[in-house]
Amino acid sequence: QLTGAGNPFKLSYSSCKGRALKAKICPERKSAMISLLQIALCFLPAACVYTPPEPFPTINSDGTLNVAIVIMPGLFISEATIPFDVYKHVSVSGKRPMKVYFVAETAEVDTAFGTKLGADYTFSNAPTRTDILVVPSGRGSHHSFLTAWYNGKYDAASSTYVGETAKKAKVTYYGNMSSMITWVKSAASTAKLITSHCWGAFTLGDAGILIGKTVTTFPGYTNDLKKYYPSITSVVDNARFVVDGKVMTSVGGLGAFEACIYVVRKIYGGATAKSAGPTGLVYSPNNIGHSTLSYYKPSPAKTAGCKTADGTTTYNVGVLLLHGMFISEPVGPWDVFAHGIKGMTAFFVSDDMTPKITYYGAKLYPDYTFSNHPKIDILVVPSGIGSHWSFLQQWYSGSQSNGVWKGKTTDTGLSATANISVTYYGSMPNVMTFVKKASATATYVTSHCWGAFTLADAGILVDKKVTTFPGYGKDLEKYYPGQFSVNDKARIIRDGNIITSNGGVAAYEGPIFVLKLLYGECQAKTIATGLVYAEDNYMVAADCRDWCDKISSSNSCFRNFIVTMVLVMMAVMR
Repeated sequence: QLTGAGNPFKLSYSSCKGRALKAKICPERKSAMISLLQIALCFLPAACVYTPPEPFPTINSDGTLNVAIVIMPGLFISEATIPFDVYKHVSVSGKRPMKVYFVAETAEVDTAFGTKLGADYTFSNAPTRTDILVVPSGRGSHHSFLTAWYNGKYDAASSTYVGETAKKAKVTYYGNMSSMITWVKSAASTAKLITSHCWGAFTLGDAGILIGKTVTTFPGYTNDLKKYYPSITSVVDNARFVVDGKVMTSVGGLGAFEACIYVVRKIYGGATAKSAGPTGLVYSPNNIGHSTLSYYKPSPAKTAGCKTADGTTTYNVGVLLLHGMFISEPVGPWDVFAHGIKGMTAFFVSDDMTPKITYYGAKLYPDYTFSNHPKIDILVVPSGIGSHWSFLQQWYSGSQSNGVWKGKTTDTGLSATANISVTYYGSMPNVMTFVKKASATATYVTSHCWGAFTLADAGILVDKKVTTFPGYGKDLEKYYPGQFSVNDKARIIRDGNIITSNGGVAAYEGPIFVLKLLYGECQAKTIATGLVYAEDNYMVAADCRDWCDKISSSNSCFRNFIVTMVLVMMAVMR
């Protein structure tokens, strides 16, 4: 009696015993082989049970698609910035066909753990045509969340539930925000695709969009979703995302990377999707497998009752924030480190307090300047178009004036955040001084993607082993010859107190590695669970060593599967 994924396979070899294998396999052995092959499938990074999505709606890829991302007070920032980053990365024939923008009640919103995110439009002036609607999650996704965890109370005078962000900013239950629900209903009525991530499904429920649908949500909350919105046909817990008609719901967190690139693949094809996600945002093999519906595998589960940080040891995390950065590089690490860990404070640091415009046009807000920030224990150096002058020169409208290279941000259809001047970071004396001083006293110095070029400019990487964005290791060695060793196939490398990553999705993995170094596995896995990491997103961070490249190639997973299949076949043929 063998068991695979909960299904017993009873194998009998008695009637085949002693027979010579001729031109065909006896029925009993054939049955055994099929059963063993079914079990072997479980050696892939997957569970054997999976409910595939419904057929994807037809969306014309000609012209520009308007992608509206709703943002609101108490927003879990990665739920909004991951879809923004994925859709902004889409390029077809050298053009950006997706006009992606944030829509809110106000010009900026306070996110769950304290930072602000700027809106491109308000509900009153947003474009009238929405092709793809994105509804993220937040503390106000349901009144029960506010009252259970976020100091929420029912205000009888206004008939609303009100809670707060980590910095005490007001968060109203989104179902009570009539302007938002009205706008969501209106946008959804004509949208070609309606999507939600994590608890965003609760908001779609409040807007009456999930009636008769099969959906999913953040792991562990499927019963709550069904309880509060009984008109939903089914809430599944064995899929990273589900499509039913023109509604797609995902588990959120890093699962949003997978769901969004699935959308891109369906609209623009596999080659465009590969360039935007697996290549451009450095997806892991599990991320790729989930996004192509090759399998489903649950996220790593945190250990019940394990001990997380108690706040007795404090750490300050300073994230460098400059114009032209790629949004997942600063936001990903910030979100991990700011995610409610007792005694840990994460903040953005910049040259001044003006909002910083990312390369694709999002507006982020510094908390401190180089002159007034607290002591930094963990330094985070993200990447951007200004990470090296050669990038500005080649791709980002760069020109040189008085020996200084400058380029420009871009933003499809949004002139307010386009063409913002971006100076080569290595030529900014205040940036170099900040990086050098912070690195000198930090417990850990980290970079993501091209951020390694900024550390190199500051002289931090001498005699170190490092990684950078895949394919740019040779550039790093070329411009800083003989200074360090580079392996850009490794997702994360640690050398002493220097930790570098490939960036993209790996910008979420690197911080988990730091958490494990500081606190141990319980705290690291707790945060990874909260952000719905795929198994290999967590494992590369949790088990990383110097020159860590355990999952740098999806071929390794496929190779392991083939080896398993061969061994099974040999065993059955014996």
